[in-house]
Parts: sequence; C-alpha cells; structure tokens
Amino acid sequence: NDDGKLDAAGNAIIENAWKRWGRLGSPTADGRMSWYDCQRIAIESLARDGEVFIKKVSGSKYQDGFALQFLEADLIDEKKNDRLSNGNQIRMGVEIDKSHRPVAYHILTSHPGDAHFYNVEARKHVRVPADEIIHVFMPNRTHQTRGEPFMVSAMSALKMLHAYREAEVIAARIGASKMGIITT
Repeated sequence: NDDGKLDAAGNAIIENAWKRWGRLGSPTADGRMSWYDCQRIAIESLARDGEVFIKKVSGSKYQDGFALQFLEADLIDEKKNDRLSNGNQIRMGVEIDKSHRPVAYHILTSHPGDAHFYNVEARKHVRVPADEIIHVFMPNRTHQTRGEPFMVSAMSALKMLHAYREAEVIAARIGASKMGIITT
C-alpha cells in the first residue's frame, strides 16, 4: 500500500487465484495436470531429454484465459537445418537471428514415431514464434541451440560396462562348461 505495508486483501486475492489455477485440470491445455504435475514433468523432461518445451496458449476455454501445453522434444525437428534469406538460421528446428537469439520454433505436426503406426504424410512443420514457447535447457556451450540429456556423458561408459558384464557372464558359462575326460 501507499504506507509501505503489505496489501493483505490484494495478496489474498492473488494467492487464491494462483491456487485455483494450479488445481488439476487448469494449468495445462489438455486439462490432465495440476501445477505440481507440470513441475514434475518439466524436471523429468529436463533430465531425460535435456530440454523442456512448453507452449503458452490463451483463450476463453482456459481457466483465467491461459494454459500451458507441454511439447515432447521429439516434435522440434532436429533434422530441420537451413539458412534463410533474411539472415536467420534454423538449427535443429530452432530458428535463430544473427545474434543467436531464438526467433521461432519449427514444430512437427505429428510425432516422428507415429509414422510406424499410422499412415502419416511427409514431415510437416508449423512455425511458432519464440515468444509463445518456453524452452528450458542447461547450455554447455555459448551458441548451443538445444539441450542434451544429463546422462549423455556417461552413456558410453555405461554401454561399455554392459558389454563387459555380458562378456563376464559368457566367460563364466564357458568356464563352467569345460570338461576333462581321462581314459586309461
């Protein structure tokens, strides 16, 4: 307030509206998650996929006219790379300007894995302006455009460990199968 004290009534209105919006069915466009679920999905996606894509959607059908739509990282086409006539570049589905600021995201209209199950047409993209997308990732390089999973550095060692364990089991089997026969 003007006297420097907290506006208790105003704060209560804001807190109650936030709690109402965060309930199951309100924060996401599909109505299937609560605010807690959104946070959990974001953390899991960041660790598993290395990045999180969230589209901001608005309209009267959403609580308070606003909702979030989580996008699987696979929908941002990593195979889409191009240099545009306006000087922008598309790197792994992310359109960036000359200062490497994201301008837009090129989102596939269907999941790449759906081609195996359905009669899906050729890859089609929708260009979504960057101000409609929340893209969270932890960059490791200055001009990195996309994230990488937390486990990427350990994957090679884990693969080698798996092969080593498999070889040990096979060697033990072979050792147990050896026989010696003594004849007189």
